[in-house]
Amino acid sequence: RWAIGAVLSDRNVTERRNAATLEMSDENWLLSEAVINIQKPFKILTTISSGQKYPSLSAVYPQLYIIWRHIQVIQPNECAAVQQCRSAITEELQRRYYPAGYKKLNAAKASVFHSRYKLLKFFAEPVRDETYAEIIHELETIVVANIDDEPEIVEPELVKVLNNHENVFDDLAMLCSADDRFVGLDEFTFYLSETVKADILQYWNDNSKRYQKLAFLARKYLCIPATSVPSECAFSTAGH
Repeated sequence: RWAIGAVLSDRNVTERRNAATLEMSDENWLLSEAVINIQKPFKILTTISSGQKYPSLSAVYPQLYIIWRHIQVIQPNECAAVQQCRSAITEELQRRYYPAGYKKLNAAKASVFHSRYKLLKFFAEPVRDETYAEIIHELETIVVANIDDEPEIVEPELVKVLNNHENVFDDLAMLCSADDRFVGLDEFTFYLSETVKADILQYWNDNSKRYQKLAFLARKYLCIPATSVPSECAFSTAGH
């Protein structure tokens, strides 16, 4: 704040006619600080979703769920403008990420193949069941004999990135706890009932023979980046 004020008052940098339109009152500063606080989780989400060395799509809906909870909490003495900002962001999240049929999107299905989020606790039960039904339908179309061995997968760095951002996303841990409601011996239900603590890519590398059909779909969905940043970086690197 003070650094910006110094720049605005320095006539070698900012002309008087421009400074008059850029200067902010104390009320403006307080409003800006409150809005920035609301938006902090989005900066962290963007950083995590732009990673290139770990699966990113599978974490989109768990992280959005945490943001959704965070943004609903109105702080004491919060002004109407900030509350309006919260409402606008909530509506935009709903429009962009929760359209009709979102439970069938690749981001929803990718979460099933992430050991931390496979129980889909960030979805209501009807949505969860529809996502599982989509996966089961795909499993029924896979012929195991056509699945070739895949090369060893490099261990991801998502845990390292998350550990560097101790914040509202610490609540992600509650979405990762085991659930004993799954019974049955088929591949999918057994996978869901299993407690997994290994890094996700290492887990699928180690269990590709054990869960052949699921591993095939895991490769299909976990390779999808959550954002276009990795591909843009690749083009930028190639250009140099």
